[in-house]
Parts: sequence; C-alpha cells; structure tokens
Amino acid sequence: MPVVNIPAFSGANDMPVGVLLVGPRFRDQQLLTTSLALARVFGARAPRQLSDPS
Repeated sequence: MPVVNIPAFSGANDMPVGVLLVGPRFRDQQLLTTSLALARVFGARAPRQLSDPS
C-alpha cells in the first residue's frame, strides 16, 4: 500500500503540519500524481535544514 506525506503548512511555533495520503495497492503512480497536485496547492517546499546537535 503506497503512502506519501506532504508538508501542508506551518502550525504553532512554526512546526510543520502534513497531510498523509494512502493509495490503493499497485497504484503508486496515481498516488504520486495526486500528491504532486496537492503539494502544488499547498505550495509545499523542501524542509529547512536542522542543525546538527553534536
């Protein structure tokens, strides 16, 4: 079962909020196409880099 998580927007304290999409078995391409369209609606962008705590 294919699954994709899309960053949707920033919530409280600038914490990311995502949308999880679950597609039917063997329909990976359909899920990826839908995910891309939804990511464009949300204006999804690459996550910011976190600093290395070490």
